[in-house]
Amino acid sequence: HHDPADPESLSSDQIYSILVDRHGQLWVGTASALDLFNPQTGKSKRYVPIEDANSLSGLPVNTIFEDRNGRLWLGTGSGLDQFNPVTETFFSYQPQPNDPNSLSDEQVTAIEEDLQGDLWVGTADSGLNRLSSQTGKFTRYQNRRGDQKSLSNDSILSIYQSKNGIIWVGTAGGGLNRYDFMTDTFTAFTEKDGLPNNVIYGILEDRENHLW
Repeated sequence: HHDPADPESLSSDQIYSILVDRHGQLWVGTASALDLFNPQTGKSKRYVPIEDANSLSGLPVNTIFEDRNGRLWLGTGSGLDQFNPVTETFFSYQPQPNDPNSLSDEQVTAIEEDLQGDLWVGTADSGLNRLSSQTGKFTRYQNRRGDQKSLSNDSILSIYQSKNGIIWVGTAGGGLNRYDFMTDTFTAFTEKDGLPNNVIYGILEDRENHLW
């Protein structure tokens, strides 16, 4: 737990995200920092936002994701950060008001990687973003009123790619969305289709390829 007198304790008792990386290291995203936590010693190394372009962009650390190349991606309250554990530096992606190919919102809530290596990034209020591994640019997907094939809701809570390659998106109020790569459109599944609720906090797939 957090001990104000111990700078090597957990940075905060408000924990938003946890990831065990491929090396078995435990990363903890809190309201105060990104912690590299050692369960054996109970000690943590903290990475906090400072006035430095290479530091963590902001707080809290809502979500932590490890891509196929072993890079860590962090969804924070101030954008999307890529973290290099070797150099211990952060590279931040943030919304640019005049650039439609930039991240759509600062509050990043969910991250997933597809089979092509593109990164799907969900935001709290401004929809979904697809970061191209080829161009480094974002494509935005947002709800368009009256368009049944657009994203059903701009508040994203979860993103999951199933074994067959389909991207599924859980929203806060618009149910579950399935993205079709061929048509670049979405299909929404809501309470009308039998969902018990239109708020989808998490998505997992079982051995029978059923989604939960």
